[in-house]
Amino acid sequence: MKKQFYVLLLGLLIALCGCQKNEEKEASYETFAVAADGTKQLFSGDAKFKEEKYEEAYQNKNAAKEKRGSFLDVSDELVYEETEKNHFTGCPIDLYKGKTDSQVKYWYFSDTSTLYQYFNERGLDIGIAADAAEDEIYSALEGLLVEKLLPEGVEINQLRRTVRTRMFTNTVEDGIPTLTADSVDGYILPGENQETEYVIMYAYPIGGVDSYEMYVFTLTEAHALILYSAPRPEIFSLSDDAIDKKKMQESVDNFCKEGFSKETGKKQTNGQFWYWNSEGKLEILTIMDVEYNRGDHTGGEIVELITTLE
Repeated sequence: MKKQFYVLLLGLLIALCGCQKNEEKEASYETFAVAADGTKQLFSGDAKFKEEKYEEAYQNKNAAKEKRGSFLDVSDELVYEETEKNHFTGCPIDLYKGKTDSQVKYWYFSDTSTLYQYFNERGLDIGIAADAAEDEIYSALEGLLVEKLLPEGVEINQLRRTVRTRMFTNTVEDGIPTLTADSVDGYILPGENQETEYVIMYAYPIGGVDSYEMYVFTLTEAHALILYSAPRPEIFSLSDDAIDKKKMQESVDNFCKEGFSKETGKKQTNGQFWYWNSEGKLEILTIMDVEYNRGDHTGGEIVELITTLE
């Protein structure tokens, strides 16, 4: 497994006064970066690195060995498999597989009945016709959210929709059948020798930043559901001023100024998401494309800046 490194920025603490749930609260933002192995050269020579340790899947002794799982109008008898941790949040997730159909899987936040993810390799019929128009697909999914999935008090118009198409293209190169895959924005119909999957996401934005723990529907080309994942219920207790976008961006900008070496060139932000970590603290993930120059060589990396709000 590729190692990753933390770059700890010393002395980058930006204090602010925030008002959450109508209470005066002081918060500080601290930013550090996670980059792939081999990218140490991106940062200044005096930056300190700490290796991130990944935990292998393990057996949760408190997990029920068998349970009944339910999603929408289906239910399954399940058996416990293992516990793993979400990469960014660090939250433990218990994985269960169907007792008679292992192609069905349920993930729950450990030791709870709170569903994190549902997977059905065969595809679950959720009532969307194979020839449904694009707006009919969104209407059906948003109907499911409103009727069965959204917490009480949360309106569908509070969510932000994002759509991506996974396009699989079959070609023959040098006499060898080849499958290529691309992910493109929007709902795209397949062309000749192509197949598609559609990933339709509904994020809950706070302070202009989308939740990393968004509602996600992955549909087959015929609009059967392969995968559904959901956020943790407590995200909806946040007020709109829980994140000060300006102060958070200042933290990121200061880190880039102090943390990257002079060889670093263009930096481009490709998205920001917030989530709860395993300690119950709010964090912001900023995904950046970073270009660097070293002599005659120009390269690039994706760097993930994580801002902890305390």
